[in-house]
Amino acid sequence: MKPDQARATARLVGGPAGAPPLSLYMRFLDTGAVRTKIVEDDGRSPRWENPDVVLEEAAAAKSPAVALAQPSDPTVGAAAGTDQRLPAEGHSYVTFAGTDGETRLAMVRHDPFRIDVFLGGKHHASVNGKGLFYYEHRRERDAAAAAVAASANAAAQKGSANPGGRKILDWGEDGKAIYAEEGEGGDVASPDAAAVDVPSTDGDGYWEESFKEHRDSKPHGPMSVGVDI
Repeated sequence: MKPDQARATARLVGGPAGAPPLSLYMRFLDTGAVRTKIVEDDGRSPRWENPDVVLEEAAAAKSPAVALAQPSDPTVGAAAGTDQRLPAEGHSYVTFAGTDGETRLAMVRHDPFRIDVFLGGKHHASVNGKGLFYYEHRRERDAAAAAVAASANAAAQKGSANPGGRKILDWGEDGKAIYAEEGEGGDVASPDAAAVDVPSTDGDGYWEESFKEHRDSKPHGPMSVGVDI
């Protein structure tokens, strides 16, 4: 995390094959609100944004003092509360004040990514608290196919490295296999089983969709985003 006057920035990495890093921006307002924005860091022009999401007067409000803090700092403990566990590793802590004079705390967990906001010793909000953050990055058709092929090849090699067979107990909601420990029952996993979770880029609706007579082209593939708050 890098605090800079009224905001803090960070980079999010990970995701499917070919996914670019994401830039995280946290804007702190004197109203006590935290505006969080996540965008692709791929060098392209930014995605369309609704200009009415944030009112101009709110965005132009006087910015509070923002500081990168340590979990042992008194201001951090006062905002989070004495019962809140504040790990030193894998977390960043940012404090800021509102017009009421009270100090807020934004606790950012690195892996998996999560933001928690505290005030007056109480937890007030979480971003990605349930781990449902989802971001479909922009793709080029040929490049997407090549990336998926590379992922499938790597997954197949990983599966064939154990042909005697890990055993599959169940399948998760994400389509990935849940493997048994040694000695447990289950279906023997074939070398192809490891590639089950590799996404396809040629399915219906991936590059275009039709609505009666209207045809909607998607030159960058699906671009949905989502997060739990």
